[in-house]
Amino acid sequence: MNNGLRYYLIICSAGIIIAFFSILLVFLYSRLWDFIQIHMSESIVLLFVFPFLAISIPYVLVRFLADKKKTGSSTHVVLEAYHLSNGEVSLRDTLVKPAAAVLTLGLGGSAGPEGPNLLLGSGIASALSRFFKVQSNLKQRIFIAGAAAGLAATFRTPLTAILFALEIPYKGDLDRRSLMDALIASIPAYLISVFFLGDEVIFSPIGTVQITGYEVALTLILGVICGLYSVFFTKLFSFAENFTIKLRKKIGNLGLIALGTIILGVSGSISIYSIGVGMHFVNELVVGAPFSITFLLAIILLKTLTTIVTMNFGGIGGLFFPTIIIGAGIGYVFSFATGSEFQLMFIAVGMAALLSGTHKVLLTSTAFVIETLGGIFVIPSLIATGVSYFISGKHSF
Repeated sequence: MNNGLRYYLIICSAGIIIAFFSILLVFLYSRLWDFIQIHMSESIVLLFVFPFLAISIPYVLVRFLADKKKTGSSTHVVLEAYHLSNGEVSLRDTLVKPAAAVLTLGLGGSAGPEGPNLLLGSGIASALSRFFKVQSNLKQRIFIAGAAAGLAATFRTPLTAILFALEIPYKGDLDRRSLMDALIASIPAYLISVFFLGDEVIFSPIGTVQITGYEVALTLILGVICGLYSVFFTKLFSFAENFTIKLRKKIGNLGLIALGTIILGVSGSISIYSIGVGMHFVNELVVGAPFSITFLLAIILLKTLTTIVTMNFGGIGGLFFPTIIIGAGIGYVFSFATGSEFQLMFIAVGMAALLSGTHKVLLTSTAFVIETLGGIFVIPSLIATGVSYFISGKHSF
């Protein structure tokens, strides 16, 4: 009993420590992005300067300071550590890569903060497990608990954070052993985050909406569309990973960064919604901003492109939030195409369905909709996520 109490006290302490580091990361990248948005409109040159810095500085930091020299998705680093080294992450990777991600996110790279916070949380938990000499068979559990705590402090959606940390290690399964550990670490992390950042969720919850059987049936079609786009997105991402390796050999690191800068700069000049974390775009959709279908389709494709470029040309971040942005855009376009008045429902369903198809997370995607927009869309989201999950098959990030 003493050993068990000590173990859970370590997990609870990890959640508290992780919360403060995660809050700092969110504060830094969001303030930097606010600053960049103000000055980006002053000169077209800055539209290329900031993306250059968003790719080049993180790449240099990782190459010279991190133990594992690869940039890109921080979630992949977590998965490799979980499966290949029993939840062991070096302290240098734990600190250097999230710090580099602040620059990618804050300077206009198209990526999400959940990847760096996932790595930050799991890495701190890994360091604590080494310091307190936690038993080897418990290290994976405390590793996942730390990841959940990092996400809970970032999202301020604790159920989504816990489920994502449990689901992401596997396709079609979850780490059920770590449920209690993730819960114990996430609760203090969430409460501390709410204390400092407020209890406002990412989007405003929706009130009561009368959904008819016709709209529910349409979610089946949207699920198919999101499933197909999941295949397109993930296959294009994998192709870009392999192509980048060959391209780097031909044009070098500087040439690759220059090419990425041009793509991000041009995309940003077309629309600022195509770069950065992108939650401002979803907020515009939720409040009913008037966008044309042509503009929305352009944003969907540009956001897909800029995310792939950012993550493969030197930037660091996560793929959860870019997927949310693209899914929201697909849902909004679908509501226009079908003439439905339930734009908000299809935005919610689009986010959940694309997330399910690309990340293979059935429960997380629906939980995210419930915690950010309310439980009114739970049934349509469950239907669409199941369809998208099935349609996308084995394909995932």
